[in-house]
Amino acid sequence: MSSGSFEVIVGPMSSGKSSEAILASDRHRYADDNVLIIHSSRNVREENVSSRLGVSRPSVKVKWLSEVEELPEFGEADVICVDELHMFVNDDDPQNHDATDALKSIKGWLESGIDVIASGLDVLANSNLSKVFAEVLRLT
Repeated sequence: MSSGSFEVIVGPMSSGKSSEAILASDRHRYADDNVLIIHSSRNVREENVSSRLGVSRPSVKVKWLSEVEELPEFGEADVICVDELHMFVNDDDPQNHDATDALKSIKGWLESGIDVIASGLDVLANSNLSKVFAEVLRLT
């Protein structure tokens, strides 16, 4: 079993993270990889992954990363691109959808040979490191 590659794109708001995630996923598409782009259903600003420059790509919205493996598209995915990773964490959720849960999904994909691209806020508005990216840094 091969291990997938992991590309992490972080930065503050309006810094081009979604644009870079789209470019990274496009590079894989041009190499004939099947790319599954995931977007949080909590993001009500747009339907697809979109950059502030107006570039967008179709995506599948899910509430939690643990739902991705239930998608019909998952079985064909060579690459999973997760935009706004920080939106998939809710430390107050009674079903324990915390940073560890998100990390478990990503780690499982990588171990099964799927390449993962993840973008999102590394530092939150309160100047704290995003909990999910604090966990993600342990994988890099």
